[in-house]
Amino acid sequence: MHELSTAVSIVETVTRVAEANNVKKVLEINVEIGQFTFINPEQLKFLFEIASDNTPLKNSKLNILTVPGKLHCNDCGYSGDAISEEDQKKAHLLQLVGFSAKCPRCNSSNTEIIGGRELNIKNIKAEVEEEGQ
Repeated sequence: MHELSTAVSIVETVTRVAEANNVKKVLEINVEIGQFTFINPEQLKFLFEIASDNTPLKNSKLNILTVPGKLHCNDCGYSGDAISEEDQKKAHLLQLVGFSAKCPRCNSSNTEIIGGRELNIKNIKAEVEEEGQ
C-alpha cells in the first residue's frame, strides 16, 4: 500500500512549503502521477484526507492528473504511449521480475519504460496570511 507513504509525503512536503511561505490555509494541491506508479487515485485521496488532518492542508482538495505510461523499443525504435491499461499492468509486472513490456508496433520484448513513473506536486492554491496579523 504505497498510497499511504505517498499521501504522507505529499502532506509533509506541502506543509513545509506552506509554513515557509506564511500560508494560512491550503485550498488545493495539484499532482501528476504516472500510470506506471500504479497508485490508486481514490485510495490516495482517501489516505490524503487522513494524513492531512491537523495540518494546514485539512479539507484541501487533492487534484490528480494521470500521466500516461510510455515505452521505448530497442528493436524498432518506437517511443510512445503504452497502448492499453492491460498492457501497462503487464509491463509493471514484467518489470518487477526483470523483463519489459512488448512493443505495440513490433511486439518485441526488448523495451524500456521511459515515462509514467512520475509523481510530481505541480502547484498549490492557498490563502496567504497577511503581514501584521
